[in-house]
Amino acid sequence: MFDCGSLTSKPKLNSAIHELKAICGKKQLDFVAISHFHQDHMNGLCELKKEIGFKKLFLPFISKNKEIRILFFGLNYFGVLEQNANFSNLTKEDFSNFENILGLFDNYGEYIGKEKWYSFDGWVFRFFQKSLSRKITTKLKIIINNLKNDGKRIDNNFFKDTDSLKTLQEMCKKEFNNEEINEICLLLMHYPLIQNKHFFGGFYSSTKIDFCQTICPCTLLTGDAIFDKNLAKDIIDKYPLGVSGIVQVPHHGAKKEWDIFNSFFPEFDIYVVTYGVENKYGHPSFFIRKDLAKKNFVEVTEFKGFSYWID
Repeated sequence: MFDCGSLTSKPKLNSAIHELKAICGKKQLDFVAISHFHQDHMNGLCELKKEIGFKKLFLPFISKNKEIRILFFGLNYFGVLEQNANFSNLTKEDFSNFENILGLFDNYGEYIGKEKWYSFDGWVFRFFQKSLSRKITTKLKIIINNLKNDGKRIDNNFFKDTDSLKTLQEMCKKEFNNEEINEICLLLMHYPLIQNKHFFGGFYSSTKIDFCQTICPCTLLTGDAIFDKNLAKDIIDKYPLGVSGIVQVPHHGAKKEWDIFNSFFPEFDIYVVTYGVENKYGHPSFFIRKDLAKKNFVEVTEFKGFSYWID
């Protein structure tokens, strides 16, 4: 599984987990990969662990320093640095869920700091990572030292109420000044082990696409990644038969990330945009819908899914 969260409909998320449980039966998931640390990508982890279970949790590497990791998790999970951040709707359950997620990270987490690949049952899973910059790491260290000077300890219980978030918000504004810190991302490419040099089949799907010819049945899952030249080159070079297959459009169809992504990659066979119907950001962008109108383009929301299989 790649990411497990929702901000627009937690009941729908829980319902999807229960549907997956019916499919899995008594089997656990081999692994869950979390692209980054926003709530809408990971706040369903505790429900997933309770209902189905998983053997491993792959996470993007942040730092060997646990205090830096906890601080970074919390800043992103609660959106502390977002403009007009509002903590009034947070409940005790939200803070408890976050603490429990940190516990899952401690017990099951494996942090991936560079390209890595695994093989399960004839299937290849290849991870790519966009790392945290030294500049942001240094600022996080400064904030931790300031908190310690105020007698505060950074541990799994640090993010416990809205007052702690407001205090941290004021402290962070001085260091970050509305700077975007969600620059890290774990990406996942997966495909079947290909025994011959050419693949002449394609994807069958549950949508209007029906069947799509492809040279190689790869799927690239991008999370909210902001691509750069080096990351794009690393991924393109690892396609076994050339760039093709299915891609998740980055950041729920945000125009900025799409424009950057589109400048580096050739055309894919199928584009999938995942988003919450009532998201406050207006994803996906009108411009992306227009760009993809003449291509194989699938929208996935809390109300409609997309399934496909390889022939």
